[in-house]
Amino acid sequence: PGVIDPDCKGEIMIMAHTPYPPVRIPKGQRLAQLVPLPQLTKGLPALTHTPRPEGGFGSTGGLTLITLDLSTRPKTSCRLTYQGHSTVLKGLLDTGADSSVIDPAHWPLNWPTLPSPVTVTGIAGMTLAHRTPVLTVEIEGRQASAAFSITPLP
Repeated sequence: PGVIDPDCKGEIMIMAHTPYPPVRIPKGQRLAQLVPLPQLTKGLPALTHTPRPEGGFGSTGGLTLITLDLSTRPKTSCRLTYQGHSTVLKGLLDTGADSSVIDPAHWPLNWPTLPSPVTVTGIAGMTLAHRTPVLTVEIEGRQASAAFSITPLP
């Protein structure tokens, strides 16, 4: 993710990188999402009409740490079932994350964990997580099969 200065004017551009070129992007494909962060935008004065040159990539401001206040996100009970045994966890929903993570402190000790070549980035840096076997997940009466990453949460 990147940050656009709060005083940005003009066209917003993105830069894409692929380790396996060439890459084909169909016309109309969504590539990025602009999310105004309330902790950075509230209290900002209205923009003045100061002349600014057309910029490119980079920033004129200080470093910004992108955070999401997870205490306001919805939580619900999630029943996880493995080989006929179940446990109920309180699940944090709608975090915007690309994967689902279970803290090892909440993982049943008698259930297996599997090695995983997948890294989880964004939770206190980057970590090589373990993964769960495929579980049956029940949320509000609906069931699905899923595997989760297992790594410590802050």
